[in-house]
Amino acid sequence: FADGRDYDRKQAIGIDDWSYGIFPVSGSDKCNVWRYSCPDGQLTIGVDAAKPRTLANDVKAVFKRTADGYFYEIFFPQSSILPFKLNIGKAIGMGLLINDSDEPGTSEPAWRLTNTVGNEHINERPDLWPLIYLTK
Repeated sequence: FADGRDYDRKQAIGIDDWSYGIFPVSGSDKCNVWRYSCPDGQLTIGVDAAKPRTLANDVKAVFKRTADGYFYEIFFPQSSILPFKLNIGKAIGMGLLINDSDEPGTSEPAWRLTNTVGNEHINERPDLWPLIYLTK
């Protein structure tokens, strides 16, 4: 509901928030997509709703290394962003965190890129997520 800034309890995922992690598979152009958290099932599709802390096989992602960087392509089906509906005039908060880990076997990336302010780890910070407004 793009309401992360409305909560008095900053730094917390709400009952309508999703949190995903995109992880490139070494030696491949594929990515694993991890679902850290998801909305309450009553806000999505009920008993068949996605579960937190699982692989999100419904979200498709590929990763390509280019001459001057990286390129990610990610497809979220409508069911993976419910209760949000793609309609003109609607807004959704979306925080991105890109980990740069060129060194194999490292557990922590050397660098991170985010579309939010500051150096916060944004997975649990919907109050920092920029809003995307849908227009015609």
